[in-house]
Amino acid sequence: MRRQNPPQACIDRARKIEKYLSPSSIATIYGIAAIAYAVVVTLIFGLLVAARMVTATQTTVMVFALAGLIPVVFLILAVFLRPNDPVSLYIKSCADTCRRPLPVSPDDCTFKVHLMDGELLCVKLSFFYPSQDRSADLKERIYTVVHGALSQDFSTRVIIPAYQEVEAALNKPLAILAEERGIPVLYSEIREVFNAREEVPAQVTYINTGTWS
Repeated sequence: MRRQNPPQACIDRARKIEKYLSPSSIATIYGIAAIAYAVVVTLIFGLLVAARMVTATQTTVMVFALAGLIPVVFLILAVFLRPNDPVSLYIKSCADTCRRPLPVSPDDCTFKVHLMDGELLCVKLSFFYPSQDRSADLKERIYTVVHGALSQDFSTRVIIPAYQEVEAALNKPLAILAEERGIPVLYSEIREVFNAREEVPAQVTYINTGTWS
């Protein structure tokens, strides 16, 4: 089961992003931005002169030159402000976003399997996975996989399994399903394991295959 949340892939992505927080990377980013800005200012000045909207006097050249050097001032300030400069804060924010746990919510289902002596084993489970992956098709697939695993492991037994045994029976099938569907987080939590004939109240009815809440 994929219990880790955030998934390892998200953590690895955050680490890759954080590599850009090194002084050399930050300086390179600001340097490229400063050069690009200077080029844009130069092009604008050239176009204005060509269109005769600005006269290429010493004063206007000086004004545009100073305008083109503005990013250099920010570059120098960033060296002293790091790691609280705008680029570093943005990179850190992106990394923190990757490390944020994916929103998951419980999806409850009750399964029943006949033991060898005819007794009815009921297992109440909650499945946790991202809401964007939730669909009727996935619910059906989860049910098929889990019911198959429970039947395979416990239909030849006469003793109700412990929680650890149920969890062990579901680990591999759910991991395979998560890999098959590309679901980053998919795991189950056991709510209750009991003998239905002995413990289910008379007013509770189970269909033959189990029930989703």
